[in-house]
Amino acid sequence: MRAGTSTPREFRCAQSTACPHFFRMARKARRQGMDDKLRYAEAERVTGIRRETLYSMVSRRQIPHIRLGRRLVVFSRAELERWLDAHKVACSTPSKPSR
Repeated sequence: MRAGTSTPREFRCAQSTACPHFFRMARKARRQGMDDKLRYAEAERVTGIRRETLYSMVSRRQIPHIRLGRRLVVFSRAELERWLDAHKVACSTPSKPSR
């Protein structure tokens, strides 16, 4: 692109922290009763899984998520908690050391 020409909308949205497109999507999500939805930072705190790992798990469809656009991904708190419970490993009782 030449200097002075506008950039594509997707590129502007990806760069801007105050992206009007994102806020429009967030308002729409709230209207649809999605107040218990989490972004990556909150999902990271809830699950204890690093953000980079969450990105990878979303791309491989290994964790429950909702895609609201090409880049906007949210997680349901209830579904994440159910997913964590389903992946819980029971502890076995420690055996006595043999002598």
